[in-house]
Amino acid sequence: MTQFPEPMRPFIIHVKDVQADENYRFRALADMLGFGEDRWAQIRRDMLQEINAYPHLYLGVYGTAERVEEIRQSLIHFERGTPYAKWMVMPYM
Repeated sequence: MTQFPEPMRPFIIHVKDVQADENYRFRALADMLGFGEDRWAQIRRDMLQEINAYPHLYLGVYGTAERVEEIRQSLIHFERGTPYAKWMVMPYM
């Protein structure tokens, strides 16, 4: 908790450390959604399914079809040992 700025601390309800690996952002999201951090690959699948189902909406968000495809490609990785290019990048995801 001490790693957060003092003004933010009253608003933080819970702190959970997830496994510190290349999928930690997906792990954190999976855990926050109640799936457990080991379901990180499911978060990738769900995000990939979403961008595949509504590419026209994401074109408006990301601006170009090339950027939408880059984000889509970054989600396609479901094993450990994730290369840096496929890590979750905030705020893009």
